[in-house]
Amino acid sequence: MKYGKVVNVESIDWIDYHKLAELGYIRVHYRDTNTETVNGPEAFNLIMDLCPSALEGQRLKYHRHAWAIHNLIGHPLMQIFSWLHLKELGLKIHDATVPNPINK
Repeated sequence: MKYGKVVNVESIDWIDYHKLAELGYIRVHYRDTNTETVNGPEAFNLIMDLCPSALEGQRLKYHRHAWAIHNLIGHPLMQIFSWLHLKELGLKIHDATVPNPINK
């Protein structure tokens, strides 16, 4: 899904996520027969929001907890550096802690 796009969950018929771990994308199949490829963190987040149990296999165990460092370190440091008027450094740290959604 593209940034700035919101889709009603009821419009989704099914999602093919078998390529998420290896190639980092999913295919969303809508009720109106349209399909859309979702890549990277957005793909992982969509599966986490709709059906987190789909990620419980060994292949994606890393991904299930991958955001912990980002959320526990990246966001707080970004806020602290923003308060210190070092916004650019805070954003660099934030972006550096975003996990890679592809299992490598």
